[in-house]
Amino acid sequence: MNNASKAHPLDAALEKDILAAVAGSEDELLSIARTLVGFPSLLGDEAPAQDFMEGLFRGMGLKVDRFEVVDDELRKLSLVTHLQWVIGTTTTMW
Repeated sequence: MNNASKAHPLDAALEKDILAAVAGSEDELLSIARTLVGFPSLLGDEAPAQDFMEGLFRGMGLKVDRFEVVDDELRKLSLVTHLQWVIGTTTTMW
C-alpha cells in the first residue's frame, strides 16, 4: 500500500465498482495496450502514440490539450535538470 492510499482510503463500494468495471473491460483494455505499445514512442518520437491516445480520449468525450515540449525550457526547471533519461543502453544527462 502506498502513502497516497493510506492518506485517502478508497471507499470499499467504489473500489468494488472500479474492479468490476476493469474486469468487465479486460479484452478492450488489453487491445488498447497492445495497440499502444505497437507505436514507436522513444524519446522524441512519441507523436504516433500520442495521436492514438488523443483519439481514444476524444472518442470518450474527454477534453485533450496537446502541446509541444521545448527541451530548452525544461532544462531551466530545477527538478528536470536532475532528470536522467535512459533509452535502451544509452544514458543521457542534461
